Amino acid sequence: MSTIQVQWSLDTTVDQSLKVARGIMFAATSDNVQPLAVLACERFGTTLTMSERACTLIEKLVVPTPNPGVIPFLQAVVGWSKDDSASHLGKSQPGVQFLGLAASLSSADPYRYAPALQRMVRNTAADKDLVPTVTQIQDLLEALAPRCQLSGFTESVLAWQAVLAEHDSHPGPKHGDFRIWCPPGHGVERLVDAFREIGRLGDASATGATIKTSSWMAWIAAFTEWCLGKPPRIFIDDGRDVKTFLNSPGSLVSLIISQKDPSVLPSCEVSVQHGPGLEGPRELVVIDFSDSGTHLSGMPSIQAYGQWLLSSRSFGAGLAKRAFDEAIPYALHQCLSCLHFSPAPELGLHPFPGRHWQSVCDMLRTMFRLDPRELPPLRNGSLIAQYPVTKELLESRRKSCLCSKCRINPLDKGAPPTGESFSGCDIDLLYFNLSVIVTDVLALSLFNYPEGLLVRPDIPQHSRGGDALPGQVMHILKTGEPKRASILQLLAHALALAGHDNTQQVMSEDWVMSCYMGQAVWPAIFDTKVIEKHGFLTLNWARGNLKYRGASYKQVKGSGNYNGQWTVVQAPDPRPVLGPLNLFPQVKAAFRTAIGNRELTVGLGLDGADVFSSYTISPVQVLINLSQALILETCSHDPRAELSEPDVFCDYMKFPIFDIASEELDRGYGAHQTRVIGVDGHDSLRLFSCGIMRLPLVVRKQTCLSCCLSVCRKTGCLVLIL
Repeated sequence: MSTIQVQWSLDTTVDQSLKVARGIMFAATSDNVQPLAVLACERFGTTLTMSERACTLIEKLVVPTPNPGVIPFLQAVVGWSKDDSASHLGKSQPGVQFLGLAASLSSADPYRYAPALQRMVRNTAADKDLVPTVTQIQDLLEALAPRCQLSGFTESVLAWQAVLAEHDSHPGPKHGDFRIWCPPGHGVERLVDAFREIGRLGDASATGATIKTSSWMAWIAAFTEWCLGKPPRIFIDDGRDVKTFLNSPGSLVSLIISQKDPSVLPSCEVSVQHGPGLEGPRELVVIDFSDSGTHLSGMPSIQAYGQWLLSSRSFGAGLAKRAFDEAIPYALHQCLSCLHFSPAPELGLHPFPGRHWQSVCDMLRTMFRLDPRELPPLRNGSLIAQYPVTKELLESRRKSCLCSKCRINPLDKGAPPTGESFSGCDIDLLYFNLSVIVTDVLALSLFNYPEGLLVRPDIPQHSRGGDALPGQVMHILKTGEPKRASILQLLAHALALAGHDNTQQVMSEDWVMSCYMGQAVWPAIFDTKVIEKHGFLTLNWARGNLKYRGASYKQVKGSGNYNGQWTVVQAPDPRPVLGPLNLFPQVKAAFRTAIGNRELTVGLGLDGADVFSSYTISPVQVLINLSQALILETCSHDPRAELSEPDVFCDYMKFPIFDIASEELDRGYGAHQTRVIGVDGHDSLRLFSCGIMRLPLVVRKQTCLSCCLSVCRKTGCLVLIL
């Protein structure tokens, strides 16, 4: 630990004008922040107490700049500049110490801590005229937050929460509040002041600090260990006695957890003790805070998140953990079998990668250290509630539940659980908790190579009510009945876990790609342009900022201007329909990117087709249509086999773009006429043709034309894409 100063100052010239180094200018320009904020916060780092371990983690995990990744479909890059603010701060010890503080503050929304940090900077400044504003401080914190998430501070808070959860006076899981709370800004300010006093060398007189609180203990314990290198000694004050909970030899901080009514505003006392004959105990703050702080919004690893998820959802130990281990493979299989995204599940495309749901098994291993070779099906007619350990857990919860349903319909009467939801029911809460876990596993299994992905513990989709996926999963687990869901719900859930606050954009069908919290996410199919039966909703991701032509963007929206040109498209190709053909060998689909108002727009268009060269379709429409499409992978015949004679009830389309007149769609009589899009073996055109109209489609892979036409006529699909 380096020498801690009481004040900081900036270098000035003889005429007292501020000298700004070239490196700081590069860093500020790269992150679009003020140079004064970078310079002042770096010098403020000299006043901070930061442990050697925290500084080492910052230097190893936060400061190094990984190589940027290329996004093929967008012709953009994702990465961080080697000259940004984090890189600059990482070059000096004071800068590393400030990054340590920024890492802890990044566990919550920056705007909640920016005013407190600005006060800390001002209070320790030798020259009050050279202090950045609150807005400038907030801009810097927001720029640093994505990289600071890599430090592991949030994971430390989750670990402490698992240890101290039963002593937290916030409502907690029993009342449906699964959030972890962080202290308000002025509470953090007092902690920093206290740690500065006990961390000073030389003339320092402080011998220790005592913190007494009724809330925020997990964050405070993690912050203490982060700054001082040792966890606090922890005591529990139950109003009658103070008992030791954790003895940490050599620790200078005592954390006393007082039990208080959750309806009472949380409080915190921070005091510093001094040596004999000196000032004696001195209180820095004794205050009942006017707000309850802010909830934890940092990003832990998937592994840390999985362990916290078990603990916070009451499956962490004992009978509940054994029931979870028993039920989760069956619950996942049941949901994968009953949660339908396609009108014909047996022929529809599946959003999850892997023919045997291998990506889901892999995610189960990553999150919970369970290693099933495959997901076993439930025995015929059974539900997870009937399995031995799960049944025992449900019985124990029902006996202690006070709701009218549990008193009237005990489990041993043989009445199966219904899909209804009863407020305050322990059984329903248990089912919902399991449903949240199942939904998270499914959503995270969409990501390619998810090992390094960071996730957000608290997302809106975890709340009860509405049409979010956990509610539909809960219905399946309780009743065994199939449910129809939208891929947009699944996509929104996955993006929210990755820290993307754009659910409205996804549900309004505008989303193509986004980049929040230093993680860019986009559909893998846009890069490969290959339609597969399994995994059409697979997501690629990369760490860093999304940059296109030198500028950074957070959102990429879909753009399409094809509104239907029936008079042009209706004319069929004169060739008779006999076999698979590629009628457009010189045409290819290409993404077209444009710069909008602080966002990018991208459309999928055609190169080499002069008639339609100006038209584009929104790429997200491809995903939506594929979720409704039927895919024919193979049959017992030669995939190149021709028909014995031309089929007069179908036509090749003259262009790789189609439209069907509304009057024909409304007509309920007459012969079925199939439009055949001749793009055999042409992946990009096949993808393009899937995004034109919201019609049931049949997509051919290695199936003969005869079988394809048969499926079209049995299902009523009007369009066949070869």
